Amino acid sequence: MWFLLFYRRAWYGYTFRKIKLTQGQYAIVDAWMYEELNKYKWYAHKAKGTYYAYRAAKINEKRKSKNVKMHHEVMKLQGNFINPKSETLNPKPVLRPEIGTTEGRQIQNSNDKKFITLIDHINGDGRDNREANLRRASFSQNSQNRRKINRLCGSQYKGVWLDKKTRKWRVQICFGGRKKHLGYYSDEAEAARAYDAAALRYHGRFAKVNFKKKLSHKGHREN
Repeated sequence: MWFLLFYRRAWYGYTFRKIKLTQGQYAIVDAWMYEELNKYKWYAHKAKGTYYAYRAAKINEKRKSKNVKMHHEVMKLQGNFINPKSETLNPKPVLRPEIGTTEGRQIQNSNDKKFITLIDHINGDGRDNREANLRRASFSQNSQNRRKINRLCGSQYKGVWLDKKTRKWRVQICFGGRKKHLGYYSDEAEAARAYDAAALRYHGRFAKVNFKKKLSHKGHREN
């Protein structure tokens, strides 16, 4: 086993152990967590364009059970467990408007998602549950780090749509709960690079870019 860990460190740059899931999938965890996590039977659950490791845990003697996510278990082993229902990224109390007002209805409809703490997989792979790949994030930050799922808009790139009227590639980014229009482009790849530049600016370390290489220039925008 030590030889295998040494080989993985030399080849991948880090050590890990594999835990078998269903559907031919597997999760990877840090070696020191393997024994504790491998005691359970985990299954693969596909959501948001990736697979996650889940297991069923009994709640009471009536055989009622709930789904437990492996990345939550990892955070618990780290002593860094979070409860999405009770903990928020905003430590200060929020002054909530009356439900009868427009602001109050918006908060009630959104269930305060922008204040919920989630666990974000940095590389976007829900099966990679190494400590180095997990971090706390708000609902918005978690969405920013998500790869493109819906390709029905005509483009393979995140933040890019094919405008049927102009037949050009439209670029748009979400930030602070609002959508920001970035322009139209004749070239799809150029439009994707324009989105990447904006994502790095507005989303920072949570930006999910289309091209991993460092941007050397901004594309010329066509109005």
